[in-house]
Amino acid sequence: IGSDCVRIIAVAGMCNFHGYDRLIEGLHSYYERKGKRNIEIHMVGGKDEPGNELSNYKKLCKKYGLEEKIIFYGEKKGTELDEIYDCCNLAVGSLGMYRIGYQMATSLKIREYLAKGLPIIVGSKVDLFQNENFDYYIEFENNSTPINFFEIEKFFDRIYMNESAASVNVKIRKFAEEKCDMKNTMKNVVDYI
Repeated sequence: IGSDCVRIIAVAGMCNFHGYDRLIEGLHSYYERKGKRNIEIHMVGGKDEPGNELSNYKKLCKKYGLEEKIIFYGEKKGTELDEIYDCCNLAVGSLGMYRIGYQMATSLKIREYLAKGLPIIVGSKVDLFQNENFDYYIEFENNSTPINFFEIEKFFDRIYMNESAASVNVKIRKFAEEKCDMKNTMKNVVDYI
């Protein structure tokens, strides 16, 4: 993975609370404001059916002429999904928690991204990062404002200009093992019993 291209993976069912319209609006704004970095968004999941946001995301992408920058894969799993993960260097969690009245995300998806060793973009507080000194996530406001890709660019450079992707992966996976692994999360219960 070259350090010049930011490749963001978004794996979700593409529901309203995922808020990826904020991502698309933000990428459009970035290029409108003369952003220079090559940025790709790899969207995995969702269905073209009523109640799913996937078709809205595709329409927004087309409206802004971002078809070269945003790739829609549909549902993937196993090796196919792993190959998409392997080409990406950032991951994005839910950006629309405010739409369902949540102030904090406790999602399994964040844990999956950590297990993959990817730095994370979030749109609300995340349970795992509270009271932690964890440098591999960036938190945006829990509201409808477009995501600021100039901030993502700075976040990306702060990480990957100072460390190799392999080193970043190892550190994030270590954090995931300490905070998410069942033997560690259940330790107090096992000790008590």
